[in-house]
Amino acid sequence: TPINADGTSERRGVEVAATVRPTADIDLGLTYTYLHAEEADGATEVRRPKHEGGVSATWRFLPGASASVDARYVAGAKDLDFRAPFVAGKRVNLDDYLLVDVAASYQVTDGVEAYGRVSNLLDEDYEEVFGFDAPGVVVFLGLRARW
Repeated sequence: TPINADGTSERRGVEVAATVRPTADIDLGLTYTYLHAEEADGATEVRRPKHEGGVSATWRFLPGASASVDARYVAGAKDLDFRAPFVAGKRVNLDDYLLVDVAASYQVTDGVEAYGRVSNLLDEDYEEVFGFDAPGVVVFLGLRARW
């Protein structure tokens, strides 16, 4: 509900992240989050995944050009099923999912950058909120100008 529940919810966990630069042109990243989140009544909080991990790589090539890939795996999330009247408010497990994004950019001039990004490259079917599908493949293209 949009109303805060009485009591105190508790969250505890671990978050780690590391980035390495094996060469001057490559960055590699790794992240992981473990979250244990409970409501005041001891129930697992909804929309708070228990596990979330990611890997990333960025390659800088040519003067002013770069490309990157990011992958994120999300597991152990729950939500509430509000389909009335039979199961309204029942907790459901959301499916685990893997998202892969790719991006590239090129510095055209000192003040102009061309860029592109593809989100959800593998067209993963997933839900962050029960009953609401997240977008499929999304493509962004653009120019950034600074003056």
